[in-house]
Amino acid sequence: MDYLKEEIAAGGLVRNLPQFSTFLEAASLSDTEQLSFATLARDVGVSAPTVKNYFEIFEDTLIGNFLQAFRYHPKRRLELSPKFYFFDVGIVNHLAKRGKIQPGTERIRQDHLKGLREVITDYPKIKRRIVICIEKTRRITDDKIEILPYSDFLDELSAGKLFS
Repeated sequence: MDYLKEEIAAGGLVRNLPQFSTFLEAASLSDTEQLSFATLARDVGVSAPTVKNYFEIFEDTLIGNFLQAFRYHPKRRLELSPKFYFFDVGIVNHLAKRGKIQPGTERIRQDHLKGLREVITDYPKIKRRIVICIEKTRRITDDKIEILPYSDFLDELSAGKLFS
């Protein structure tokens, strides 16, 4: 991960590397969560615009990307924070100091599926709900959510079976 800090330092993208290092860990813990720049800024000890700038650096260096919050009711004006997704879970795990995850050691649990369970309520015509993971065995939950090993997913995708 030192290459990331070196790249950012060499590019002159960040003025205060110690604060940026603190930000890296905090940002990794907020992966896939709705962001509050103000809260993250308070945790890191910088301003909210600085935190926003740091996330823009991540986008510019292709480390991750923002995903705007999904709104089922487009006519309602809800101000929802975006979520930030790192492109590589390995980067997130390293920054969050989680250690290595070996295939087969991390199982999808019931609490991981909450969002997919809620989607079917709003969109009852959805034919398939799929989770792609590093588990070795394909399985289907009681409410028909498919848990697919990534290799099975890639096989189905390349065979054109995924969206038929």
